[in-house]
Amino acid sequence: MDHFAKETDELSIAQVNGTIQRNFQGYSTRAECDMVALGASSISFVDGTYACNPREIDPYYEAIRAGHLATCRGFKLSEEDKLRRAVIMTVMCRFEIVKKEIEEEFDINFDETFAYELRKLQAYQKHELAPRARSSCAPWRCSSTDT
Repeated sequence: MDHFAKETDELSIAQVNGTIQRNFQGYSTRAECDMVALGASSISFVDGTYACNPREIDPYYEAIRAGHLATCRGFKLSEEDKLRRAVIMTVMCRFEIVKKEIEEEFDINFDETFAYELRKLQAYQKHELAPRARSSCAPWRCSSTDT
């Protein structure tokens, strides 16, 4: 985790319990929810779609004064985006991937879907920077648990 927290802090406790979450704003103890952001350069996330307001203040206020949302661009996540996002967030929060969990949640074969990435991981394993495991993996820690 890229945050400092005392062992008694709710972030530390959530990380140990496996309940820590991450969104585009950072780590949290609460599950991600839809968020409508206000102000220049702000980013909203609603129903799998990111939307941002202009960085510059003048275009932002022009849209607001005209009675419009100030959104200047957006991006709707594809199913592939959601899968890869979940894997990345899991690694960032739990420091490991349990393949079976991802397979069940997304109805995929993990080894087939991530064959390229798993091949790239072998370089780290060769230098003993990541142990070899079958059912779960992460560049810095792997385990063979199926839970």
